[in-house]
Amino acid sequence: MRVWADPVMNILIVEDDEQTHSALMNLIRRMGHNPRGARSGGEAVDEVLKSAPQVLITDWDLGERLTGVEVAALAQNRRENCQVVFCSGNNMAALRQQTKHLHNCSFIRKPTSLAQLRQEFAAILDVA
Repeated sequence: MRVWADPVMNILIVEDDEQTHSALMNLIRRMGHNPRGARSGGEAVDEVLKSAPQVLITDWDLGERLTGVEVAALAQNRRENCQVVFCSGNNMAALRQQTKHLHNCSFIRKPTSLAQLRQEFAAILDVA
């Protein structure tokens, strides 16, 4: 069992919206971790290739040709046990359909409060 309290855990946050990206980075830092960040699919690919994350927190729609689903597939290809957390305001049923080929996935619907995100991430991180 992996323990999320380990600050050296490799966590990558991928979010194209600057405010949401900053909020997620700060939240995970306040939870005792040192996440890496990417603001586009291209940046995310670079980060995954540098070091495949143990946990990937990503939006589905990254505002470009690469989606969070494609980034997640690459991350899980590079690190089989990568836990993926999709945070999206888009249709969750469609997202679940798009991610059927992935494993270790969790889904959080945006918008949500920081308190709710903290609770969700704590639960996800405890089992990752």
